[in-house]
Amino acid sequence: MRSRSTLTLNQALAIGRLEEFVRQEEAFGAELVKGSDFERALALLITQRQKSRSLRIDLRDEAKRGVRKMRNLSSFITVGH
Repeated sequence: MRSRSTLTLNQALAIGRLEEFVRQEEAFGAELVKGSDFERALALLITQRQKSRSLRIDLRDEAKRGVRKMRNLSSFITVGH
């Protein structure tokens, strides 16, 4: 039987503790049943991680482009004066 301190999917989403909900459900032996809260939470968590990883890659690439632009601008200014 679950204790009162367990999270529901709605609570986990509301307070940003989705990963904790997934771990909790795994600990209780929840099965991946289509349409279950566990299945939805796991899918959301995977999607969030993929988006986060993609954003980090995009930001890193943008930073590299910015550095290159600054180098090019710096050499242009140095040569121009």
